Amino acid sequence: LALMQMNTSYWEMTHDSTLEQKDGAYLIGTAKDLADFAEIVSYGENTANAVLTDDIDLRETDYLGVMIGSSNAPYGGIFDGGGHTITYKYDVKADYCGLFSYVDGATIRNLIVNGKATVPNVYFGGLVGWSKGTVLIENVITNVDITGTRDGATGDAGMIGYNTGNVTFNNCATQGTMGYPGSNYYSGFVALSNRQASSTLNNCYTTISLTKGTELTDCYTFSRKSGKVVLNNCYYLNKIGTGQGSQMSAEKYANGEVCYKLNGNQSDIHWYQKLGVDEFPVLDKAHGIVEYKEDGNYVNATELEMLRNNDGQGMITSIYDLSGRRIEKIKKGLYIINRKKFFVK
Repeated sequence: LALMQMNTSYWEMTHDSTLEQKDGAYLIGTAKDLADFAEIVSYGENTANAVLTDDIDLRETDYLGVMIGSSNAPYGGIFDGGGHTITYKYDVKADYCGLFSYVDGATIRNLIVNGKATVPNVYFGGLVGWSKGTVLIENVITNVDITGTRDGATGDAGMIGYNTGNVTFNNCATQGTMGYPGSNYYSGFVALSNRQASSTLNNCYTTISLTKGTELTDCYTFSRKSGKVVLNNCYYLNKIGTGQGSQMSAEKYANGEVCYKLNGNQSDIHWYQKLGVDEFPVLDKAHGIVEYKEDGNYVNATELEMLRNNDGQGMITSIYDLSGRRIEKIKKGLYIINRKKFFVK
């Protein structure tokens, strides 16, 4: 008898699942898909990759409490949100909880997380409960309201409750509210790290506010300093205990200054904002690029400026049509920038 290798996991052989795979990643488009993926991880396939194909709302579903990763099977794959949103409403019953309860060596990117969590325990993170190993989180925004009943140390944060590894945040933001009377140990991104851990934040911001009555004991605006904390080009609206980064007023968020500064010297634009509409910077390019004018104002780039800024060079250049004529006004069609062709939809 000849033995045939099977590419089907044990979980798939023993469960009825509609999960599909493409290019080595599970495709997740529903609450059930997310629950199935979480179970796959718990069964030991914890380095599996995943891509969201649609927004997912866990509220009012049979999968209300779904979280990914466990202490026995921490998540260590690549989870790409594809710019989609996951919304949850958790009534937490354990420590170290979050959308990803435990991660070890994971990459989480291109994701928006909205939620509410009631937390009687410790170390809840809007994204991750416990992080260890080398973890990368990029292009992620959490907007989570965290409340509960516990007195004293809680260790809740907009991103990670407890970090014992080395985590890097690139182009991330935390929003929402945290706290309840008598509680403390809060941070905008990482609530607690051990002394061997590190948190590096690049081009990030937080607008989280603490609720009335919350204690400010050992709270930090971005990350508690038990381990190494490095902040590069980071901004905050509300100081949480000890201030870190640069404080910016609500007006400077609304008028585009923070958005412009967040992009800084990055070769690619990550932060966008439709001025007069968006209160804070977003990660959706449909909202428009923010430019700084010589008169000191911040404005949305015109269609021409947006095309110039997306030429891959990060600089203003001349634009030509296919006949070689310099163009000042553009419409749908092909154009040449720096000897490369660009199509305007």
